[in-house]
Amino acid sequence: SALDFSCMGQLDAPAGKYGFLKACGGHFEFENRPGVPVRFWGANITSSACFPKTAELAAELAERLSRIGYNSVRIHHHDFGCVYRTGDPGRLNPDYIDRLDRFLHECIKRGLYITTDLYVSRDVKWWSLAVVVHPRCVVYNRAAVDIALDICLCLWGKMALGNICDCRVTKTTP
Repeated sequence: SALDFSCMGQLDAPAGKYGFLKACGGHFEFENRPGVPVRFWGANITSSACFPKTAELAAELAERLSRIGYNSVRIHHHDFGCVYRTGDPGRLNPDYIDRLDRFLHECIKRGLYITTDLYVSRDVKWWSLAVVVHPRCVVYNRAAVDIALDICLCLWGKMALGNICDCRVTKTTP
């Protein structure tokens, strides 16, 4: 179609085939493709859009993004769906993790690079992480911070390394 921009040279599937990205003299390039500058054009996929309900919908969304001419996707406000909404901020929801994983797989397969934030909208109350003891002094609850870090490591360890985690963090740090 006239609106198919996938042939503009931005996509070279699968994403990651040229190794790690590095900054070189004001531009980005891949470690296994030195001297070839790379630019990223992307979309911001947020909230429930990060979790297509079926494999077909995940493939369709990734295909549309690539045809628009994008070569990157920012996954944003996804962490609310990655954990159960039962007041336990340390327990991952495997159904939503699988949906997100399937969507990211479809994106990477088409040459779309992924970026995200580790903590955006998970329902963790600020007072469970920190206590303000003075207007200029905040004391962090180390156990709560450890839970937040463990969720990030478990979630992205599964995505990046293929680890299967049924994370329910109970670790406490003295």
